Amino acid sequence: MEENQNQPQRAAVRHTRRRSTMNLYLTIAAAVLAAIGSLLSVNVFFNLSPTGLTINGATLYEPVQIQMVGGLLPGQNLIRLNTEFVEKRLRENLVYVDEVEVIKDYPDGLVINIKEARAKAQIEYGGGYCTVSSAGRVLEVGQSERNKKLPLISGFDLVGPEDEHAYDNADDSLSDEERPKVYLPVLAGMQAESSDPQKGVIITQIFSEIDRLSFKKIAKIDIADRTDIKLIYDGRIIIELGSSVDLDIKLAYMQAVIEKLPEGYEGTLRYNGIDRGISAIPKKAEVPKSASTSRSDDSSSSADSMNSQDGTQWTDPNAGNQDGTNTWDNGYWDGGNNWDNGGWDNGGGWDGGNAWDNGGWDNGGWDDGNYQEQTWW
Repeated sequence: MEENQNQPQRAAVRHTRRRSTMNLYLTIAAAVLAAIGSLLSVNVFFNLSPTGLTINGATLYEPVQIQMVGGLLPGQNLIRLNTEFVEKRLRENLVYVDEVEVIKDYPDGLVINIKEARAKAQIEYGGGYCTVSSAGRVLEVGQSERNKKLPLISGFDLVGPEDEHAYDNADDSLSDEERPKVYLPVLAGMQAESSDPQKGVIITQIFSEIDRLSFKKIAKIDIADRTDIKLIYDGRIIIELGSSVDLDIKLAYMQAVIEKLPEGYEGTLRYNGIDRGISAIPKKAEVPKSASTSRSDDSSSSADSMNSQDGTQWTDPNAGNQDGTNTWDNGYWDGGNNWDNGGWDNGGGWDGGNAWDNGGWDNGGWDDGNYQEQTWW
């Protein structure tokens, strides 16, 4: 009777053992299947097919060039393929590739998206020029001729990688801080770097904003002093931006002002700050040569209407004494500098041939009576 009571317990133990054994077998079988699947996937399945490579955006390189440089072959397993390594190879070895993205397209395809580099500017280097892309990639080195279709970047101080072995045999008495840095030559495909790293950042920002605003006709970018950045627009307008702070706002303001200026305007646009706006200063005109050698009624009448560069209207407080009294302006017309140095000279030749007013026609700000400095808000 006691044996009969223990039979259900024994049956439960045997059932539990059978379940544990079955679970073990299932686990082993799943592991074997997973291993077989892994082996098949990296050796039989998910391999690049001969027609599985898709290349987008490439016009300067043939597909076979991209395939060979990237080390891509039909039958190559996609699971084991390192896409970052392929991207690095393509960018380092194909100069005119600015950006590249490699995407696996299972089961047997690979997609390569390329953004080709376009010449954006020239940088002064070694007595010649280097061409760079908008991403700052060096495309060509050692050009002797200036490409006037591209802006010129001056004051950038383009350098190659730092030579880490330049002082291997040098005097050990000098510290690293005391030794000037030595750079290797600049090569095509490198990122354009300056001896002042911040200049590279600024140039990239300027390129980005110029592209965003579609700001055309920028002929030169002077970044010799990064706190006093200057651009030259269309060869006739100097744009003074100051530092790189708020470049987006400054360039947008400048573009808006240029659109309002008279056609053919020559001069300087100076950014004064958000609260003070932009000053438009016209280019100084040269004094006509005839002014110092002959007396002209037209000249005397036009002189009465000239304005100084800073927009101040000059007037003649002694207009009644204009003729024959040796007191053309009585020392007031040109700010105390004595327009005629004390004498019209009664027809003797406009101040005796001593260059109109002895070096200061309206204090150096003659604007031909047409333009004055204006402030744009």
